[in-house]
Amino acid sequence: MDKNLKDHKQIGQELELFFSHDYAPGAPFWLPKGMVIFKELEKYIRELTEKAGYVETSTPIMVKSKLFIESGHFAKFGQNNMYNLGVYEDEEKEEANAILTSKEEREKIEKSYLEYNKSNPPLKPKSKIWPVKLKNGQIIEVEITMIVSEKSQYVLHWEFLDNCTLKPMNCPESTILYRFRPRTYKELPLRLAEIGRLHRREKSGEVNGLLRVRQLTMDDAHIYARESQIFDEVSNILDTMVTFYKNFGFEYEFRYATRPETRAGTDEMWDKAEKDLEEVLKKKGIKAGNKKGDGAFYGPKIDMHIKDALGRDWQLATVQLDLHMPQAFDLKYVNEKGEFEKPVMIHRAIFGSFERFIAILTEHYQGAFPLWLSPIQISLLPITDAQNDYANEVAEKLRTEGIRVEVDSRNERLQAKIRDATLQKVPYLGIIGEQEVESKSISLRLRDGKDLGKVEISDLTQKLKQEIDKKI
Repeated sequence: MDKNLKDHKQIGQELELFFSHDYAPGAPFWLPKGMVIFKELEKYIRELTEKAGYVETSTPIMVKSKLFIESGHFAKFGQNNMYNLGVYEDEEKEEANAILTSKEEREKIEKSYLEYNKSNPPLKPKSKIWPVKLKNGQIIEVEITMIVSEKSQYVLHWEFLDNCTLKPMNCPESTILYRFRPRTYKELPLRLAEIGRLHRREKSGEVNGLLRVRQLTMDDAHIYARESQIFDEVSNILDTMVTFYKNFGFEYEFRYATRPETRAGTDEMWDKAEKDLEEVLKKKGIKAGNKKGDGAFYGPKIDMHIKDALGRDWQLATVQLDLHMPQAFDLKYVNEKGEFEKPVMIHRAIFGSFERFIAILTEHYQGAFPLWLSPIQISLLPITDAQNDYANEVAEKLRTEGIRVEVDSRNERLQAKIRDATLQKVPYLGIIGEQEVESKSISLRLRDGKDLGKVEISDLTQKLKQEIDKKI
């Protein structure tokens, strides 16, 4: 990075957007100005998803850990990984953990599993209830899963029957929404969007401002569709990605990620899913870079990589085709013949996590956000106290039109006010003196110092609203 450029953490502090604190490592504190940016992005992504026929949902932040065993996440990532943040309740569970990790108890468990687990295919766990006797004589029941890895190694996971996990992703819970009631082919494609709060166990040394966090907010969606609908759904998602990133002026390219070494599902599933995504790319004439072996554990994906103003490469948007979870959760719908079929599941995110995207935007623009994203869109600078009333009158008119405005009525020289507004990266500065009061106008200038001359309030309002609506 150019030594004259600032990182998002410094800009976030200087512009009073966000900051980190030792009491919440990996989880940002959002200040009012930062929340404006957050909410504007939230509003924008909601507009795009609603136009595309999505309906918004919300699922619990805390769920039973068993859900992620069924989805295959524990088999892929292991019990004590960044995707497992358990919520425990008392000291008795600590004692039970000690017993379960003892050599004697593990030998008992492995012996009980030995015969029937050998016949299970990889990544398909079987569970059983296991009683643990504490020193005080109390019996605690845990659900133990012996996961057989691809290398035929046994990995033990146990869950106290009331144990829960802070969810690391939304997809398994989305399947619960799908299973709420029986589905028919007439409901498909069913597009479920969610702006969800997630938690991941990032190592303390890897946490980095908003770029790598433990608590994140994801713009997420899951589409349940028939196989014949795959092309249209994936194609529309790719088009949305292009529209979104072009609005920010990013250079972009697509990359195609295929099956990883450790994965869920059969080779037949992967052959079909990869063929379907390849067909989408071919029909749309998209030349995608190859990310061989970098697919999600449940399916291949097409990622969008962007380059910011600093020339750095970022992978943000993604669309993933999943044939595994519909199988794992026994998802189905009734077709035209009254028979059950399994839907396909398409995962999509347009900018991924809000936190990471805002960090990239902050550094990309160096805090000089476009008008529609700027926390303060215009700062009115009365030259003396005599113009304060008129400045407040203009501000009120702008606020009624949805424009974010502030009045700098401090007892400071005009040059000091201009300097401070410029340092805060406010896009427009409205200078108000005696002449402006008399002519019911303001003298308008840009944050880069360009003078736009006197502008009547009605013309100012129209100019700002048009620029905001165009998101330029």
